[in-house]
Amino acid sequence: MRVLVFILISLFAFNGSAQTYKQKKKRKQHFANPRLHKPLYRWVTGDYLRHGIQVAVGPTYLLTNLEVPQREITYGGRPALYQFDPAGKLGLYGEIGMVHITKRPRKFIQYYDWSLGYKHFGGKEELQLDLLNSSGEIQSSEFGSGDFNLGYAFARFGVHNVIQLNPRNFIDHALGVNLDFRVGGGNMEYVGSSLPETQFFQNDLVSQLNYEIGYGFKINGGFFIIPGVRMPVMEIYEWRTGNPSLEWYSSTYQPLMMKLKFVWLFKKDPNRCPPVEVNSKDREMMRKM
Repeated sequence: MRVLVFILISLFAFNGSAQTYKQKKKRKQHFANPRLHKPLYRWVTGDYLRHGIQVAVGPTYLLTNLEVPQREITYGGRPALYQFDPAGKLGLYGEIGMVHITKRPRKFIQYYDWSLGYKHFGGKEELQLDLLNSSGEIQSSEFGSGDFNLGYAFARFGVHNVIQLNPRNFIDHALGVNLDFRVGGGNMEYVGSSLPETQFFQNDLVSQLNYEIGYGFKINGGFFIIPGVRMPVMEIYEWRTGNPSLEWYSSTYQPLMMKLKFVWLFKKDPNRCPPVEVNSKDREMMRKM
């Protein structure tokens, strides 16, 4: 998991250093790469402010391991084999917040955002317990199952790197932190046989480092639509191993959020004069006056 986080951060930095919003002086580059003179956002001459509203909605799903290994245990004084078969279920999430574009064009971070929202995850687990005789053969089998739903109110903050492909399309990826608190669900009951000594239930408070990537569309000067996905890449709290998966019953579940994000930038006041760009020498002279 640490390797995955390192790769994501390295990719974030590389993409930021490989692109820029500054217009090049060589004329041939004006035609070869239209984004250099048609940026997604114009800082000084544009019609929109650097701030705006964002809304995102989409389905959620809990990913689980495809392999279902068998393990040995002593059950009721007898040798036994058991295996857990977890599965995720579809859920929903929604969030609303704000976006803030950097004060000047930057190489690594083009904007940051924050939001408040609610997300719902669902999953289940099935247990098969095979009791063995003295010869190691299966004498009988017992079964159990559990079904759960988890509802979280959350707050999130993220920093975004944008790779502009053309005047209206771009790749948007971000690293962020989320803080979740469970406000609903949380069934811990098991139907049939169970192995309580193998169970662990996630704390109500969860914090994770997350990564998201999306493909953006500029609809007009200040309206953007960005479909994408988001998933946690490292746990922060409750820290156990660094694995960001949710733990419930005797299994782990990796959250995945598929989202459709809408961004509306605020319109500038047409009666307000644009800011004047002052270089460092002029700024120093003004300080001495």
